[in-house]
Amino acid sequence: MRGVLLAAYLGCLFLLPFRFRLREARKNRQTEELLTLLRAVRREIACFSRPFPEICRSLDLPSLDAAGFFDALGGGDARAAFESALPSLSLSPAAVALLRSFFSTCGASVKSEELAACDHAIGRLDELLTQEKRDGAARVKLHSTLLLTGGLLFLLLVV
Repeated sequence: MRGVLLAAYLGCLFLLPFRFRLREARKNRQTEELLTLLRAVRREIACFSRPFPEICRSLDLPSLDAAGFFDALGGGDARAAFESALPSLSLSPAAVALLRSFFSTCGASVKSEELAACDHAIGRLDELLTQEKRDGAARVKLHSTLLLTGGLLFLLLVV
């Protein structure tokens, strides 16, 4: 019985690094979808000047859809839609601050101001995504190493 419990414990312990990797991948995918949204908004503003909710609904972004962003966008308030989706998203605090600022000013009356805001948000969010990917990979390696080392030490103590 003791051996079965020990094997189950170690099995779970050795699967945890995969969960860390999946969590980091989910966080990056959500940020990439928001970056796709910003790029589409920028492209549409430069070409057609369609309303923001219409631009958003034309995109296939599963993480944002699952978070309820598009459902809350019905009234046309991008900031309120972002705030309602935020609890379901795993974004860094810097990305949240940047996107809050962008969505609160989204829909400016002057096209050049809106394009400048899009360009700034796209550039900054792209930098944040690159940094988050690098930091996330380091976090996964560190947590995995610590977990596996602890598991092996536990195994040595028990056996």
